Amino acid sequence: MKTLPSLDLRTSLIAASVTVATVVSVAPAQAIQLSGSMGLSGNLNITNTSNGFIWNFSQNVLNDKFGDFLGVSFADNSKPQISTLEFSCISAPSMFGVSMKSCTTDPIASFIDFGMQTIKGVTANLSFNLDAANYMSWGNNFFNTTSAAPAITGSLMFNGTTLAVGNFAGGKTGNSSTYQMTLAAVPTTIPEPSTTLGIGLTVGLAGLLRRKNSASKNNNTPA
Repeated sequence: MKTLPSLDLRTSLIAASVTVATVVSVAPAQAIQLSGSMGLSGNLNITNTSNGFIWNFSQNVLNDKFGDFLGVSFADNSKPQISTLEFSCISAPSMFGVSMKSCTTDPIASFIDFGMQTIKGVTANLSFNLDAANYMSWGNNFFNTTSAAPAITGSLMFNGTTLAVGNFAGGKTGNSSTYQMTLAAVPTTIPEPSTTLGIGLTVGLAGLLRRKNSASKNNNTPA
């Protein structure tokens, strides 16, 4: 994974990616190979709870579509639906004056729902299922920023079949932020019969979580 350039001290930059190989079965003795990518962006609002925090996604826009994902679209100006993501946290020992939290999430089926889509002549539901996750959050009170270790994984589903798995990481600065997410299918070669094709998937979330408004100096709780 490439090292990304650092941003403004008031900005939390998080990114992670993984590539894996799998098989996409569409019908008996039939398979498809996917290539290309698509991006998601929108607003991300983070609210604290008594034992953690919640991510609320809104104004989700599908953009930067390439390859086999070029035809993914939404009728009647609808938008991709992303479920609320709730984290339960416990305090962890601080390190060098940096407060730490250990957080977990429950698995969420259709965490991202793209609805019915047609890809390579096959029309079916496209979604991203989120696995249960362990998530480490830390904050720096001087710079009022937070970050997180990459420990969130899931599966991209099409026509009831897992296309591939991947992971992403998240963090926040202040209480109001934006997010950017990329899903990219990468063709791979695996030793299977000619009727079977494999794909890999790189799933990355590069959240340029820029605060929209100046955060209060008292808002130093990591999330």
